Amino acid sequence: MTSRERVLRAIRFEKPDRVPLDIWIIDEVWERMLEERYGGIDAFLDALGTDAFMAFSSMPKPPDRQWQTIDEVLDTEFLDPDDRLLYTQAHKEVRYPRGIVESVEEHGRQRGRAVIGWVVGPYEALQGFLGTESALMEMALNREKVAEFMRRLGEWSHRVASNMIDLGVDIILISDDWGQNQTMLFSPRDWMDLVRPAVARIAEAALRRGLPVALHSDGYIEPVLEELVRIGIRVIHPLQETAGMDQLAVRRKYGQRLCFYGGLDVRLLSQVDADQARQMARSKVEQLGKDGGLILCTSHSVSPEIPLENVLAAYEEARGIALG
Repeated sequence: MTSRERVLRAIRFEKPDRVPLDIWIIDEVWERMLEERYGGIDAFLDALGTDAFMAFSSMPKPPDRQWQTIDEVLDTEFLDPDDRLLYTQAHKEVRYPRGIVESVEEHGRQRGRAVIGWVVGPYEALQGFLGTESALMEMALNREKVAEFMRRLGEWSHRVASNMIDLGVDIILISDDWGQNQTMLFSPRDWMDLVRPAVARIAEAALRRGLPVALHSDGYIEPVLEELVRIGIRVIHPLQETAGMDQLAVRRKYGQRLCFYGGLDVRLLSQVDADQARQMARSKVEQLGKDGGLILCTSHSVSPEIPLENVLAAYEEARGIALG
């Protein structure tokens, strides 16, 4: 079974030979450490046995400029979503050394991994222009203008997603952080009115081509999970336990409607030893992935506080659990 097949079977809740694996690494300390010990990230991923690879596109905003208000943002022309440079270089705010084209070739075609195409969501894009505080303030005070921005962003990211699919990605992931500890950053009503239409428009690009759609959102997002399922989202990252998301309760409620992408909370990984990391991985596989429905991954990028030994132990344990 190829890595790509393993990932897609898990998403469809068809039992793979083992749980597919992924890891997020966008930390400079880890990059330097892996360069010294393995010769680079790619060699480390090969040694770890990962089955998926995240390929980053771009934000819509021009680089090196500051915006203060939603009016200034609306007066700014987005980058051209059909510009090939957006797909051949790393996302400006993420230190990853390749774009979509290179990722599909090196990790998809050459290594057989499932390539996940990252595309920015409406709230994360608004944050990118204005920062968190100003973005939330504009959502409260200038709803119609924010709605127009998010409509434009939905169309822009829809086009980016379509282009990534043409280039060969296997899954579209919409990145759009809505949660914090125990609650959302804004009300579910604001999410329905302002954010949902753009998310649905972006997802449509993949759904009409028969590709699965994933969502990344940190924090607590339980109030909008049902609506995400209606939109067509089938993969959720990370269902953050340390923010109050009860993974077992979500599995009981949503069954085979939601595949979990995560399970290894980076905060917890930094607080345990290697044996406990092994047990963490085993428990997630046994509780959430025995019959498909789990891509085991870190909840976010590994941080300097996480020992390499914990990561190696967790992934070795997960690789060794046969499901067939």
